[in-house]
Formats: sequence, C-alpha cells, structure tokens
Amino acid sequence: MRPAQSWLIEVHVNTKAEQLLNEVLQLPEEERWGIFARLLDDLDTVPDDDQDEAAWLAELQRRNQDADAGRTKDIPGAEVFGEIRAKLRRP
Repeated sequence: MRPAQSWLIEVHVNTKAEQLLNEVLQLPEEERWGIFARLLDDLDTVPDDDQDEAAWLAELQRRNQDADAGRTKDIPGAEVFGEIRAKLRRP
C-alpha cells in the first residue's frame, strides 16, 4: 500500500467503514478509481433550484447527444486520473 498523498484530507471513519475501506484497497487500481469516481459523483452538490437543475439537464442531454453522434472521445478513467495525479505532483 502506498502512503497517503499530502493533498488528501484525513477522515476518521467507524470500524465498519474502515473494514470496507481496507477491502477496497485490496482491489486492483482501476477498480479503486472506478469506486472513487462513483463516490465523487455521489458527493457532488445538488442543484439549489429548478433553474440550475434545468440547466444541468440540458447540458447532460447535449453531452449525451454528442456521445451518441460520435463527436466525443471516450477516455478510460485510469488514464484521466493518471493525468490528474501527474498534474498534482508538479511543483
């Protein structure tokens, strides 16, 4: 197991959560990144009002149409997060 990065926030968790975390840390890196992305999505803020929600819905529909039409390029999560890690390491 690698040491925690300096940019991570220390979080205290209960025993059950700690046990779950230890199990997740045993998974292959790509699976851990997938779990991280899903948790991050879950923790993302919820729109405050109907106008914000409508704007997000329109944006999601536009992105979905772009993907269906082949106007976007899918990038594997491991590659995206690898680039983020590299940028965070820069002085």
